[in-house]
Amino acid sequence: LILCDEFLAVDERNFHCWNYRRAMCQLAQQSSIQFARTKLDANFSNYSALHELATSLPSILDDSQAEELLELVAQAIFTEPDDQSHWWFNETLIRRIHHNHLLSHHVNALIQLQELEPDSKW
Repeated sequence: LILCDEFLAVDERNFHCWNYRRAMCQLAQQSSIQFARTKLDANFSNYSALHELATSLPSILDDSQAEELLELVAQAIFTEPDDQSHWWFNETLIRRIHHNHLLSHHVNALIQLQELEPDSKW
């Protein structure tokens, strides 16, 4: 894992290394969520880290996870509304949230974004 981390420090988009790291985490029974979050903190447009986070999340998120991740994706979408990776992750999150109160708040924020950025592609 340390070697993978070093490779990903050089090229954060190396999907071969991400795949290998994911397999090693599974063998070691470790979660890769924190590593992906660290990479996203360094560069929130890192599609590979978003993909890793999405593949590492449970199929149904609890309220605290859902709130935290919805806030993360909302900040990213409001910062760069034309970045497709955030919209993809947004869709992934919505499919894993089964609490209407969280979703309605998030949808209201997206409606507000649409009013602010009417020409946004996504």
